[in-house]
Amino acid sequence: YAALIFEKFGDKVKTFATFNEAWTFTWLASGKGKAPSVRPYTDSEVWPYIAAHNVILAHLDAAKEFKKAQKKNPNMKDAHLGITNNADWREPMTDSPEDIAAAQRTMEAWMAWFTDPIYGLEGKHDYPESMKKMVGDRMPSFTESEKKSLKSHRPTYFGLNHYGTSFARDCPNYECNNTGNTGTWGTVDVPDFVNGEGKNTVQLLSDDLASAQAVWLFQSGWGF
Repeated sequence: YAALIFEKFGDKVKTFATFNEAWTFTWLASGKGKAPSVRPYTDSEVWPYIAAHNVILAHLDAAKEFKKAQKKNPNMKDAHLGITNNADWREPMTDSPEDIAAAQRTMEAWMAWFTDPIYGLEGKHDYPESMKKMVGDRMPSFTESEKKSLKSHRPTYFGLNHYGTSFARDCPNYECNNTGNTGTWGTVDVPDFVNGEGKNTVQLLSDDLASAQAVWLFQSGWGF
């Protein structure tokens, strides 16, 4: 399919995206209702990670076809290929090391889940260590050959859809406390926020930030 797209539109399109918001159609599928959920692929503790892994490898295959197309078609010399991910910003609720780490985990389990393997981090193309630790053997792995290939097919642009900002705080012993806070988003349903028993490790709060009609959407000018 990718080869056909490059063949038919290589003379007309200068910027290609392999996928749009992979986190949305992988993590928010598997029984969560946001994206199509088909039995038996409704176990959110297993299938989103497999789906995301397949998406990343599919992106890699498309990137390989893109390079082939560029060699065949001189008009594609200045064309770009990338992927458009989505992520909101998470600010630590306090300056405590625990809340700072919680905010970091949320970003790694949202954006870095896809960007670290595809774009690389300090020359390494693999999943975030925090996700490996939390997800354990449910997390697929890349072969050394795949890692090298991801590195050699690194995108030439960074696509990001960003919607809002909220605060994040750590939930000690997986127990989130809702008292004393305003605008708490009670459902923290993002990878690495939930342990194997379905308990939250991070709590998201608006702390009186302007909110949209959607319960998860908070607005802030200082978010990215």
